[in-house]
Amino acid sequence: MGFELRSAPSDLFTVSGTAEGLHRPDDEHVVQVEGHGVQLARLVRLLSVLLETSGGCTQPSWRTVVRAESWLDDILSATRPHTVLLSNDTSPLGVLAAHAAERHGANSVHVQHGAWTAESVAWPALHSRDIIVMGERDLALGRGWARHPEAEVHVLGQPRFDVLARIAVWACQPFNPDHLNSHADLLLDGLAEADGDWGLVIAPHPAQGADAFTALVKRDAGPPIAVADPRVGARGCLAGADVLASAYSTCGIEAALLGIPVLVRAERGASRLRPGWRPVWRCSGRGRP
Repeated sequence: MGFELRSAPSDLFTVSGTAEGLHRPDDEHVVQVEGHGVQLARLVRLLSVLLETSGGCTQPSWRTVVRAESWLDDILSATRPHTVLLSNDTSPLGVLAAHAAERHGANSVHVQHGAWTAESVAWPALHSRDIIVMGERDLALGRGWARHPEAEVHVLGQPRFDVLARIAVWACQPFNPDHLNSHADLLLDGLAEADGDWGLVIAPHPAQGADAFTALVKRDAGPPIAVADPRVGARGCLAGADVLASAYSTCGIEAALLGIPVLVRAERGASRLRPGWRPVWRCSGRGRP
């Protein structure tokens, strides 16, 4: 089996230009919106700017879309594929590719490439015929977002630790090894005694290397442990979290805004409570701590 790489034109996403029929002079056409008069001609000019100005692949100009569609049609006509694989069919170009595949009689397959949450996009829509999700937790979202009339959602596997029943994310600070190990021992002992099956995902501080947790990951007993890739941002780590634990990380604010319970390590002498992990806040459904 061979592979052939065909890149899009290098200037595709920089193409701007006029959109016919959109430039109109100011006129007397005004609509009232909650007591405000809005001139329709100004709305038309705003629309023309959005369609004419290229904002890259996430906001392509109208001319970019037309050229991209022509380029895709040429590729699909020449190769006549059975399947078109898409990593994102919610973006403008992804939607274009999914519908181009359908016109050419090819099956379109979307492969989930990142963590999903119900609030990740304002108007979620998946246009492919087959949708591959990482695990069972994404099955309902995939079915709810599918727009193809014959869409099917398939579970492939779960890199996001679906093997764990519940997930605690530990947002670390760059403490010395002894201090870090004391936090780990307390947290892992607590997870082992907690109701249900728990696993720990370690989110390293930017100043920490992955080798700081080598000994923890190799433990034979206790809850399963995984270390998040340093390239994964806070939102990615929190997407599958059931609780966040830390000493004083600002990730706690982000977790609270997502409605994830936050546990903070109470240091000896800093509180009248005995040292341990204690809940600090939890957001309501409306995002209020």
